[in-house]
Amino acid sequence: MDWLSTKLDNVLTWFASVLGSVFSALIDLLRDFVVFVLDSIFNVIVALFSALPVPSFMAANQLSTLFSVLPPTVIWLLSQTGVFEGFAVLGAGVAFNLLRKIVTLGQW
Repeated sequence: MDWLSTKLDNVLTWFASVLGSVFSALIDLLRDFVVFVLDSIFNVIVALFSALPVPSFMAANQLSTLFSVLPPTVIWLLSQTGVFEGFAVLGAGVAFNLLRKIVTLGQW
């Protein structure tokens, strides 16, 4: 009867491995489905944002056009004091804040 218990153990071990593989495949399928759904949602959001036109006041009044009317001495003073780099740091901070709010859905 030893051979029967060995065969039964082998069959049960094989069945457990098959059941584990099926469960693992289902988990992978659910993960892929979640990624597919999130990708679709983000593609819709990107399409919505890209469909928005640029406001006319932003297109007409860019900083480069505003700084170009300044006298050269004032532009030199602003460049020496680091105002342009300060605007870049402020812009990066605002972009980080907005990205943080978007990623955490406004919870942070």
